[in-house]
Amino acid sequence: MNRFRSLIPFVALLIIALAVIVMLFPSAHPGGGISLPLDKSHIIARADSLLRALDINGSGIVPSVELRADRSIMQLTQERFGIEEANRLFRDTIPAYQWRARWTPEQRFSFSWNDDDKEDALVDSQTLLRGAVEMDLSPAGTLLRYERTIDDSIALASVDVREAQALATSFLARHTPYLTFITSPIDSPAATRTELRARTDHRFSWSGHSPLLSTPLTIAVRVSGNSVTLAEAVPTTVEDKFESRAIAYIPLILLYVAVGIGIIVVAIRRIRSYEIGFRMAMIFGIIIGLLADFEIYLSMQSQFRWELLVPLIMTPVFIGGLLVLLWTVTESLVREIWKEKFLSFDLITHGHLFHRHLGEQTIRGFGVGAAAFAIWLILVTIWNWFEPFWMLPPNGDRLHLFTLALPWLYVLSHSLYGSAFVYVFFVLFLLSVLQKYLRREWLVLLLGAVALFIMSIENKAAFPSSMLIYMLSGVIVLWSFYRYDALAPLIALMTWNAASDIGSLLVSGNPAYAQAGWMTIGCFGLLFTVSFVALFRKDAAIDLDSITPAFAHYISERQRLQQELEIARSVQMSFLPKRNPDHQGLDIASRCAPALEVGGDYYDFIDLAENRLGVAVGDVSGKGTQAAFFMTLTKGFLRALANVSGSPSQVLTQVNRLFYESVDRGMFISMVYGIFDMRNHRLTLARAGHNPVIMRKSGASEVQTVNPGGMALGLDPGDAFARSIEQEEISFQPGDLFVFYTDGFPEAMNKKNEEFGEERLAQSVAKHATQSAEEIMSGIYQDVKSFTGTAKQHDDMTIVVVKVRAIEPMSR
Repeated sequence: MNRFRSLIPFVALLIIALAVIVMLFPSAHPGGGISLPLDKSHIIARADSLLRALDINGSGIVPSVELRADRSIMQLTQERFGIEEANRLFRDTIPAYQWRARWTPEQRFSFSWNDDDKEDALVDSQTLLRGAVEMDLSPAGTLLRYERTIDDSIALASVDVREAQALATSFLARHTPYLTFITSPIDSPAATRTELRARTDHRFSWSGHSPLLSTPLTIAVRVSGNSVTLAEAVPTTVEDKFESRAIAYIPLILLYVAVGIGIIVVAIRRIRSYEIGFRMAMIFGIIIGLLADFEIYLSMQSQFRWELLVPLIMTPVFIGGLLVLLWTVTESLVREIWKEKFLSFDLITHGHLFHRHLGEQTIRGFGVGAAAFAIWLILVTIWNWFEPFWMLPPNGDRLHLFTLALPWLYVLSHSLYGSAFVYVFFVLFLLSVLQKYLRREWLVLLLGAVALFIMSIENKAAFPSSMLIYMLSGVIVLWSFYRYDALAPLIALMTWNAASDIGSLLVSGNPAYAQAGWMTIGCFGLLFTVSFVALFRKDAAIDLDSITPAFAHYISERQRLQQELEIARSVQMSFLPKRNPDHQGLDIASRCAPALEVGGDYYDFIDLAENRLGVAVGDVSGKGTQAAFFMTLTKGFLRALANVSGSPSQVLTQVNRLFYESVDRGMFISMVYGIFDMRNHRLTLARAGHNPVIMRKSGASEVQTVNPGGMALGLDPGDAFARSIEQEEISFQPGDLFVFYTDGFPEAMNKKNEEFGEERLAQSVAKHATQSAEEIMSGIYQDVKSFTGTAKQHDDMTIVVVKVRAIEPMSR
């Protein structure tokens, strides 16, 4: 019952959204202007009767028929009147939607002459002429355009220009409404004559005016020999504004390219780390591939042609294979960022089809999808109040839905097939990438909504109104993925896509199409009912780990290791000095540049009595949290012992003893520790197996290395270490330079596996020695980065630069 209560808002949202869709679809959606008093079968009968009236024998030949949207008429009407009034005009008077019937040249058509003199005719009624015949009919069956293709080599009886003109005007009067549209003199058309090898063709054109749209028309008729082969009326001033904005496709192309490259990069990385699985991807790819094949089969219009066998075979292979690749990569990424997002798909792939979780996500998806579509209609309606909103049909010029034998099956299959790539590309993959790098919900949803709008550019709508409308409605679907299981946004996208097609079927005014619409609603209603019933089932106990793919455990293990590294890095960085000491007489700069893995680089400044400053730099063996822990341990030892003795060698000896007693064998630390005595102008230095200190005396042209002997901390309990450790004292003066560093600098490698080396490091120090400590440090670091280029950094790079400034006179 608690589960049901949590879904009450989504059920209520679904009911309210359906009510809004019913009210606003006819006035706010481009498909709301479809009115089809004649269905496909009636159009075929009407086209056949027109063919016979033109004395073309098409018996036994079934034309291909499709419903098309005249983009020019639709855009012009919507821009002038707005989408609501335009839809009313489309339903009542303006033929924006047109049927196109086409007889292909695969068969011959018998042709008879209207001339009574059969003996003078070059061919008789039994002569078969090759060529296609094409007609555009209004929803009521009125002929709007006629074109016949006759090869130039076919000999036909030629007529003079007057006879040809009479044939042209007679054709317009008998078969089209265009004669009443002509505004120029009927008997004075613009005429062209074309002499062919076997006949003479004439073309006539008149200026006209559309009584419905008040736009100029050009009415053209072509007479080939003594037969009319073309009759059409073309608007002369309609500008396809979308086509003139071809640059708008650039963001779409760039988006697809960027997402495609991202998927390839992720795929390579995931395959190499075995973090990819194919079971769910194969299921999804096979389903989508078969649905694509099914749509091709439906579009055959009961006329199988052998040339369609190749796409029937290759389509599921290509589309299904592409979806498999996309899904495998995307699933791996989603499981890394959101561990439980694929629970629904895990349940489905393991046969738990009536689980309560599936019911929850399906109901949420229905509510979100219907709400998103309803909000889209509301926003279009509101925008249309202020200025005309225009949008061309979502299927471009061709509306397959009304030409198929089983439109309801098409809607069901296309709701999933048409959503598949958008779902994988822009919901699963893109949102996961954005979440991984941005981690701000509002920003992720905003950028995801922008991507959805860029994808919708193909729908050809007014800009920028369409951008705002698509973003505000699309963000709801994206939000459902952000908040719920991955199944919810898929159902939401399917609902949105199906609602558009169902609405067009129901408003068409044709009982056959309305029946298909109600059948589709019944199928979705059945799915909703099953989901609702599943809420009250008692699910069998399921071990979620057992249904989680094996590769997901690799991802979890990698994430655990990454988390450990992040903790270690945080520990390491938290115990490093927060700022450089402001010590009188010393100019100090320091930096620790972490590598991708956590090392144990360490540096510290210890303020000692009598105007002395201790500087320590160390490198713990190993990596990860263990190295960070030992670095912290060593820091504590050093700080505790630094004030006990003024001798760096004695301090390191005591640190070695404590460290050796506290850690397992095999762990060691290299360290250099020096004490700057500002009263006596002296640096006392001891080194425990660490890199030497680079020194440049004031006025010297070359650098030197200070390299007292000593083994690393932790290798010996005490005696051997005490014998090996040496201490060196160096007097300094203003301008003297001392550089402490770890082996990350000399061992930094480029793509050729060449090390930067101690020599290049010494040269870099000499090159920048006259500058301030901060500039010296930055210059050295930049020299190393210039040498390594894009090569991966394998070790921490730690450096401390101490330059002597003006100092107090030596005490007596």
